[in-house]
Amino acid sequence: MQNPIIDAILKRRSSPLLDSPAPNSQQLEMLVRCASRAADHGNLRPWRFLYLENEHRERLSEALVKMAESEDPALPDFKRTKMAQKPYRAPAILVAISRNIENPKVPVLEQQMATAAAVQNLLLAAFSMGLGAYWRTGSACNSQIVKSALAVQSAETIVGFIYLGAAKQQALLPKSTDDWSNYLQIGLTEK
Repeated sequence: MQNPIIDAILKRRSSPLLDSPAPNSQQLEMLVRCASRAADHGNLRPWRFLYLENEHRERLSEALVKMAESEDPALPDFKRTKMAQKPYRAPAILVAISRNIENPKVPVLEQQMATAAAVQNLLLAAFSMGLGAYWRTGSACNSQIVKSALAVQSAETIVGFIYLGAAKQQALLPKSTDDWSNYLQIGLTEK
């Protein structure tokens, strides 16, 4: 198919091995502009992104170690080191945050889904711009220690950590979805 949007969607891949450089200011602005075009019930724009690079990753590193120590007071040194190094897997991280705005017509879950849609737009834009990107989640998203260290408000939710940089190697294409019938049901089945 000769449609650049569909081609980008079908060819997009995660790049877990990232190196310098971090996105420049123009690239960063374009990523956030693309994210902001996500489907958004009520036009709330419930997302915000916290950009961490250089020394700003140190605070996240310290918080990840504290989180791991709170989960396991006898945390082995190798695990402490592993947690401390996580923010340095890429030259930059965008923390995707759902602001969870009080709105009687738009539940928090819909706002979190809109934020996830914004992240997907951002990932597609990064791929289209030749950037490597990787969406990481896990216990850090729900950790009060991490949220506090990053000044994430109590009502807000961390939807993920988007690692950004130059892909160190060409990631493999995702598993083929040629058998799309596994994911689509047409009509209702009998009771």
